[in-house]
Parts: sequence; structure tokens; C-alpha cells
Amino acid sequence: MPVYQVTKGLDIPISGLPDQTIRDARTVETVAMLARDYIGTKLRLLVEQGDRVRAGQALLAHRAHPAIQLVSPIGGRVVAVHRGDKRALQSVVGARDEGDEPQRFVSFSDT
Repeated sequence: MPVYQVTKGLDIPISGLPDQTIRDARTVETVAMLARDYIGTKLRLLVEQGDRVRAGQALLAHRAHPAIQLVSPIGGRVVAVHRGDKRALQSVVGARDEGDEPQRFVSFSDT
């Protein structure tokens, strides 16, 4: 196995430390799952426009490997399914319901 040694680089003169605060962001009202983000996969739609979904419910599945599924990040309603040439799936758009609690994602460093 080759060993690489970096001899040159860019030294960026940044003074001080980053601000260690977490700020609240706006609540997300709509989200979209884009098929182009998953290069080389052929996705099968598991929901239809107008369906109600829960956070974590499967929206899309890989055609060749159905165990690989893409899930909804929010609970609400599927408001649009966009298709392109030859009915190829482009995106699935969902809107959050009023009563749905926003999903909180926690990184491993928080646990």
C-alpha cells in the first residue's frame, strides 16, 4: 500500500475560534426528494399524490433491491409527483401538516 506525504498546502490565516452557538431555524413547510440526487438508481414510487405520510415512511424504493428505501423526512401530504421524459421520476414533493411535530435530527456527537 503506497504512503503519500503532503509537502505543500494552503495555510489560511483565520484568527479566533468559531462561534459555538446553535440557533433556531425556520420550520420547513415543504420538502422534495429528487431522483437526480441518487445517481445510477432506478426508483419505484410507493405513494401517490394526495397520500398522507408519516415522518420515516417509505416514499421510494430501489427497483432492483426493494429493501433499499428512501423515507419521508416530514409527516404530511404528498402534494406533487413530477415526472420527465418517458415518465421517469424526477421528484416527490411533500408538505408538512399543521399538527406534525418538526423532525429533529441528532448527530452522533450529541449523544
